[in-house]
Amino acid sequence: MDNELRNTSGCIDKTAYDALKNIRREERKCLINLLKLTAEKHGYRITGRIYLSEIEAIN
Repeated sequence: MDNELRNTSGCIDKTAYDALKNIRREERKCLINLLKLTAEKHGYRITGRIYLSEIEAIN
């Protein structure tokens, strides 16, 4: 998380960090909605909390 808070020059860039955090939040909301629609399509209902953790990309 500390790496995400700093820009390429090593300075703290809270504006960019907050923007990326909001983008990830929206992506998770879209993914959860997709999971709910998929479950409904197959005759199921999600009745509990969905926990997501991000898989770190391999460079």
